Amino acid sequence: MRGGPSISGEQNQAIGRSRGGFTSKIHGLTDVLGRPGVLLLTPGNASDVTTAPAVLAEAPGRVRRLAADKGYYASAVALAAVIAFWC
Repeated sequence: MRGGPSISGEQNQAIGRSRGGFTSKIHGLTDVLGRPGVLLLTPGNASDVTTAPAVLAEAPGRVRRLAADKGYYASAVALAAVIAFWC
C-alpha cells in the first residue's frame, strides 16, 4: 500500500519512511547526570518540534535547564519549556 501505513503495522511500531529508508527516532530527556528519565520512540519522519512538548510533559519533575539541538527549537517548544519550568 503506497502513501500510508502498511498492513504490517508501521504506525504502531514507530517506523516511518525518510530519505534514508524506514527509520525511528529516540527522543530522550535526562537528569543532570545523564540518567534517562523519559524516552519516547517515534517514526523517523516525525517532526522534533511536534514531539518535544510530549517529551517535556512526561518529565519526572521540574525542568530547570534544557539543552536541545536546533531541530527542537521553535516558539512552541520554548513555551512548553517555560510551562514545564514553572509547574
